Amino acid sequence: MSSILFRGAVVDSVKFWAGDGGKTAELDMIADWSEPVCAAMDWGEPSEGFCKSDLTGEIHGINLILTPNKGELKAYELDLKITKVSNFKYVPKLDKEGNVKSRELHFKIFSGMEGVAGLLEGYLEHLGDAPARLKVVIQEEAQQELPGTKPEAEEKVRSKKKAAAE
Repeated sequence: MSSILFRGAVVDSVKFWAGDGGKTAELDMIADWSEPVCAAMDWGEPSEGFCKSDLTGEIHGINLILTPNKGELKAYELDLKITKVSNFKYVPKLDKEGNVKSRELHFKIFSGMEGVAGLLEGYLEHLGDAPARLKVVIQEEAQQELPGTKPEAEEKVRSKKKAAAE
């Protein structure tokens, strides 16, 4: 199974709502901006002076594993079934002079797992905003739907090449 790793991940907030299939959780996440995530999502590196921006793409996940960075907190690792990761945003953090001091990735994770409210409450109670490593396991069939790898996009490219050759 494929996965994407997010470094320095923090649960910023959690919202719950009741739907047809039960309770759904929406986790607002913040993680470090990283080359591996950019490559997996086909975003590229933002240019100098690039401001806060929405990013394309969605990950159809099976589960997430949120492992605290500090050794003594690893016992509170969180493993949730999820449906998707979406609403990605690039957010540069500026110093007093207006220079980029760090870059963040903001996004949402959705889970309809039974008992998700209790699991998240326990995690947040013990860890709060402690940074963690977030591993999102991707559905194999959905893996082809990551940006830049959609079968329809490949077909359109082939069709244009074929038309140009004719």
